[in-house]
Amino acid sequence: MAEGPDDQQQNVINLVKDNALHLGDLWIEYFALTGIESYPAVADYVYGRGDLPQMERDLLDLALTEIVARNSRERLHGLFRNREEDTDKYNDEDRATEENL
Repeated sequence: MAEGPDDQQQNVINLVKDNALHLGDLWIEYFALTGIESYPAVADYVYGRGDLPQMERDLLDLALTEIVARNSRERLHGLFRNREEDTDKYNDEDRATEENL
């Protein structure tokens, strides 16, 4: 009987799923960090169907961490940008109202 994913692999599976990451983006980030495994090998690992050498697993973890961190920063930046736009809009409306008084 085949063994299921270990903790490290399960964490990767969960992060990919929870963050709705595209496998292609993850593989490109991993490859950019000098990863040497093929896209199909990484896909098998991410979907719990295969394994990778420990160094490649660690590189994939690093790539995943980078993507999640970058996505989080982008989401926060978007939230603050929207808030600034809303504040500017309200300030403009307040000025227009004061001018009409």
